[in-house]
Amino acid sequence: MARNLVQHCTKKREELEAVVGYYSDVITGDEFINAMNSFVLRGERTGKIREGGPPFTLTEGRELACLAGRITKAKEGGSCESLLGQSSEDFGIRS
Repeated sequence: MARNLVQHCTKKREELEAVVGYYSDVITGDEFINAMNSFVLRGERTGKIREGGPPFTLTEGRELACLAGRITKAKEGGSCESLLGQSSEDFGIRS
């Protein structure tokens, strides 16, 4: 839906393009934060200047979070639905 809105935006087009880029795995979290900071510095957006974001794309971040959760859950005897297509045993974790 956001992609369809970009062509109709004038005032917030660059911000929307940054959001779409992050959600489409075109830019990393760090690049997204830098884009938002540039809008604040230009006075086009209000808010604080933020420190750098995660140095990976949205999908990579979700995969890392799942992996971290899988390790924790495996130690506790649970499981995690795989975004990576790999089981806990693939990472040397025995439940």
